[in-house]
Amino acid sequence: MPRIIQFSIFFMLIASLTVSGVALASDGLPVLERRVALVIGNGTYRAGPLENAPKDAQDMAQALTEVGFQVRLMTDVGREKMITALDDFGRELALGGVGLFYYAGHGVQLKGRNYLVPVGTRVASASDVEFESIDAGRVLGKMEDAGNGLNIVILDACRNNPFASTYRSTDTGLARMDAPTGAIVAYATAPGKVALDGETGQGGVYTRNLLRAIRSPGVPIEEVFKIARIGVMQETGGEQVPWESSSLIGNFSFIGTAGSVIVAPVSTVADGLAQERTRLKEMESYLRTEREALAAQRAEVERSRKEIAALTTQPGNYVPQNEGSIEGSYWLTGPDKRVSEYASILTITGTGDHLAGRIDSPAGARNKVTNLRLENGTLSFDWQGQLDAFWSTSHVEVTPGSDRSAIPVTYRRTGGNYNRGPKTSTGWLIRR
Repeated sequence: MPRIIQFSIFFMLIASLTVSGVALASDGLPVLERRVALVIGNGTYRAGPLENAPKDAQDMAQALTEVGFQVRLMTDVGREKMITALDDFGRELALGGVGLFYYAGHGVQLKGRNYLVPVGTRVASASDVEFESIDAGRVLGKMEDAGNGLNIVILDACRNNPFASTYRSTDTGLARMDAPTGAIVAYATAPGKVALDGETGQGGVYTRNLLRAIRSPGVPIEEVFKIARIGVMQETGGEQVPWESSSLIGNFSFIGTAGSVIVAPVSTVADGLAQERTRLKEMESYLRTEREALAAQRAEVERSRKEIAALTTQPGNYVPQNEGSIEGSYWLTGPDKRVSEYASILTITGTGDHLAGRIDSPAGARNKVTNLRLENGTLSFDWQGQLDAFWSTSHVEVTPGSDRSAIPVTYRRTGGNYNRGPKTSTGWLIRR
């Protein structure tokens, strides 16, 4: 084979390995992506001690070390040390690579959120859980902030509530948590269910089966948890069913066929997250604008409703009969006295012999008012209206009466091609 072709194939191989996330050592052999893990096992609780949790954490730390993780192991940890460890873990994740958080111990759910219980926690009421324990969402938040390629959360913390005697709760096990993009969250059992702790000294049922699966070469991470689930179900007779929530966008094996791990490049994940944040901000802005427009519409409807209600309850708002000025704006309605959004509006200006009028129609008709006069308390005028090809002329008379609740109106059509022929109808004139 010509030397130039050999070099081309060699560089193409290097490029393909780099894109896949597989680094090359100085001797040209593939090595693992950077892997960091925080492993915590709490068991020495005052209420409900767990014999297997610290051992499970130790066994998990050993297995993860064997498959290339830099592991920080902590057992029987108090709240402050757990918070500090999580902060340190977040800074490690920000350097890139694969992150894994494992917790064995007590965990409880309260108001739909999950809390990891440190050793030494004192809980006298339900509200104490929020302030004395660690919100599991804190772990996911550290991972999301770091923006690294792939994250794994394993919670063997679905045992009985150790504080059941101090406060009443109908919630059991842990609540469901949705994994952020690029992460998988694994539970020892399904949400709302309780996991078995196993025989003392033998390790927890879930972690024991998971350890076997992790040591299986070339198995994708999704299959690892499936193998563990099958083992737990067989061992417990189906009473305990492990469960996962996954939003992984890359491939990962604890032990690859060539010691490899493939993850989405950090830049790709970061770009995707940035685009998603931008989209969410745009959606939030759009929804805020829609809410404001809806609120304005509701306010306008309420204002109109109050105006109409005032017209039907306060006779003084109606047009005066024989006294005072008739200047103002009025609704022209039909015989049912109903003021609708389609009612025409008559506007009168001037006094005495110098009256002028204008009619506005919501439908967009062109209107003209002529011969407007007030004689012996009776208002009359000629109304010419045209909408597209339809037109009509009417003589309108407003005759005051003893009833001040509304002023009767008589419409006498004198011409037009809309409903041909003369016609007389009645209605009402109401002050706006």
